[in-house]
Amino acid sequence: MKKYLLVLVLGLFVFSCGKEEVKNQTIKDVNSILKDSIKETVIETKKIPELIFTVQIAALINNNSLFNKIENIKIYKEGNLTKYRLGAFTTYNKAKKFRKSILNNYPDAFVQAIKNGDPININEALK
Repeated sequence: MKKYLLVLVLGLFVFSCGKEEVKNQTIKDVNSILKDSIKETVIETKKIPELIFTVQIAALINNNSLFNKIENIKIYKEGNLTKYRLGAFTTYNKAKKFRKSILNNYPDAFVQAIKNGDPININEALK
């Protein structure tokens, strides 16, 4: 999106060189585009919750092609481990309910709290 915006801005600037009236309009258009872009970014940022709960089904030293094929799997590289997680829940209870529904297939699954993109202790998340 940023690259597209930059190309658009530069294109408008180059295209409008030499005509003062067009330059002023271009600046207004660019400012409008930038304001809209900033609004979109703020809205997107607000949509991302600070704290989420996910269900981790495995943490492995080597990638596992079987886990890679699971629908909606999220793969995280943390240190020397590849971690496989499912779901992104806004409450612990929703994540716990989901975990319970997959325990037959993934008996070692557990709820993992993620704050600002980093895993945190579940007790800290529930304070």
